[in-house]
Amino acid sequence: SKVSWFTVTVQPLSASAPRFQSEFRPLRGHCRESVGPSARDPTLCFQAVAEKRQPSSAPVINCLQAALHFSAPGPHRFPRRLPSLQSSKPSSQPAGPGQFRSGRSALVFFFFFKPRLVISGGPEHAPGSPLVERGRREGRRMVGWRVAVLCLWVSCGSAAGQLEYSVSEETERGVAVGNVAQDLRLSAAALSLRNFRFLSSHGEPYFEVDLASGSLVVREPADRERLCGDKAACVLTYELVLEDPLELHKMHVHVLDTNDNSPHFPAGDVQLHIPEFLMPGARFTLPNAQDADEGSNGVLSYSLSPSQHFRLDMGSRVDGSESPELVWEKALDREQRATHRLVLTARDGGLPARSEDAQVTVVVVDTNDNAPVFERSVYRTKVPETAPNGTVLFRVQASDPDEGSNGEIRYSLSNSTQAKLRHHFHVHPRNGEVRVAASLGPPEALLEAYIEARDEGAFGLASTAKLLVEVTDVNDHAPEVNLLTFSSPVSEDTAAGTVIALLSVRDEDLGPNDKVICSMSTGGPFKLKASFDNYYSLLTDGPLDREQVSEY
Repeated sequence: SKVSWFTVTVQPLSASAPRFQSEFRPLRGHCRESVGPSARDPTLCFQAVAEKRQPSSAPVINCLQAALHFSAPGPHRFPRRLPSLQSSKPSSQPAGPGQFRSGRSALVFFFFFKPRLVISGGPEHAPGSPLVERGRREGRRMVGWRVAVLCLWVSCGSAAGQLEYSVSEETERGVAVGNVAQDLRLSAAALSLRNFRFLSSHGEPYFEVDLASGSLVVREPADRERLCGDKAACVLTYELVLEDPLELHKMHVHVLDTNDNSPHFPAGDVQLHIPEFLMPGARFTLPNAQDADEGSNGVLSYSLSPSQHFRLDMGSRVDGSESPELVWEKALDREQRATHRLVLTARDGGLPARSEDAQVTVVVVDTNDNAPVFERSVYRTKVPETAPNGTVLFRVQASDPDEGSNGEIRYSLSNSTQAKLRHHFHVHPRNGEVRVAASLGPPEALLEAYIEARDEGAFGLASTAKLLVEVTDVNDHAPEVNLLTFSSPVSEDTAAGTVIALLSVRDEDLGPNDKVICSMSTGGPFKLKASFDNYYSLLTDGPLDREQVSEY
């Protein structure tokens, strides 16, 4: 068989013992260059290379001479006394393996050194020397050896090779990924002749080998995110089997990520409630976006729609990861604007880039920073003096821009109202109706009261409005005539224009209702003459003749 390369690693069982490692590349060619004709003997070649490559003070290997007669017939052809070697294995595990590997064969060595082992490579260790023969006899008994060697030989044609391919996810069906036959140094026809089998450990065969061309082609498009989730590397492993002779090869297909997924916000749209009394500089955590793609195809950046009150910044979490944060830059007034609508955009680093938006709604939470305000500062009305109890005088109205209990208003008579007037009015606490609660009494110029509006916040704020009620007169009284003086009888020779009576007229009503007009029924030589303030004089208005009329 042909040896391409192999590595021998020697590791002492004790940590204090020296470590020896030697690598041999193309063995036969190297021997020809290094030791000349001795390369015909693999044993001598191995010994010569080891001695030439190592300093004289370092340990060299010559105890493998018999084992390395892999191509020469004779009593030392390996594996000789393999059961004895296995049975003499120490109880501790091997400290380090060395692997001989090629495309079609593999030789694995496990060396077990005891701490003070020193093997020299001088002339006394040449093949056929007494020292070497003695070592061979002791090796048969496996008693007293300071070095235990376990070699496993896998016959030519059954060794494992490994093929590596890569393909982008979602590659269409039928696309060739590589050529298995060429990479195995076989013709396409050899695949069928040697009963090629393609074994998959996955539920779905995403790839297949075209026996006519030897090409590895896509059978079903592979979704990297579904196959491997968030793993950094997505590798599908397959086994390739050939017969006559038996060969087993592993094949790894690396499924490469493509930017086929957009970022998305698992939490969807976001609503934040921010008290308006907070100071600028406050920060509020926003949700992270997720992207099933890996690397630069994953979420790369965030941005926020323009806003006078907010900006976007990246903050650090406890685990060291970053998350977007909303930073409050300018004071908010809920009464001016109660809701702010922003757009948070997550963008990945793919080409072309993919993005997704999330709506961020900022609800400004109210504080009781506004007192109720009446629609008018003074309410004025007139009411007749005869208005019954329960008569609605008017309805006051106040508003509070705060919300919730901070904006709910209760109405009442203010303590500023005179005590003697408080029982005349009733104020409904919710709708602000002011009603007559008791007789308003005789008409007066004006009744003055005060209405208070107070919100129901934790520290209720209040304002007042003035209430002016004018009680109007009702014409419910008849005039009264009072005779002040009267001269009777009157002489018939009394001259015309003589005052014979003085009277006054009075009305209990007020205003225009107390104006009185006096008149006298016709008959007789008399007349009324107004004097002042509803006073009248009764005068004679012609000659009197007792004989004709003696009484009027």
